[in-house]
Amino acid sequence: AGCSPGCASRSRVRRDDGGLTFALAANTTYHFIFYIVFRSAATTTGFGFSVNGPANSLLDYIVHYQTTANAALTGDVTQRKDTAYDAMGALNATVTAGVNLRCRMEGILRTTAAGTLAARVRSELANNDLVVQAQSVGILTTFS
Repeated sequence: AGCSPGCASRSRVRRDDGGLTFALAANTTYHFIFYIVFRSAATTTGFGFSVNGPANSLLDYIVHYQTTANAALTGDVTQRKDTAYDAMGALNATVTAGVNLRCRMEGILRTTAAGTLAARVRSELANNDLVVQAQSVGILTTFS
């Protein structure tokens, strides 16, 4: 799955990124990776990333996100572990404006019901663009 160019979130409410979704079957184990490239329109706008999906008996994932960038396209990376949907609140840390920043979410999901797995994104502030770039991708592997 991939993001269409310029997927934007101008909302403080989490929303699914329509280009970064996968259909899931019931009673199946999956490994997922979402690699998200994003830009913030303002240096004062924070962000939040998470996943959303069907009712499950197991969800365990790690979110790595970049908070600053430098000329070498490296920067400060923070890691957090989550076991619930929509677990990451929006950060209020300064994000470098107008440059590509990265977020990587990777985890295991064991479903009990069919549904859709989706990467979710939100802006810290209403009406401040946080744009997911077209280079963003998702990978889903099914285990029997």
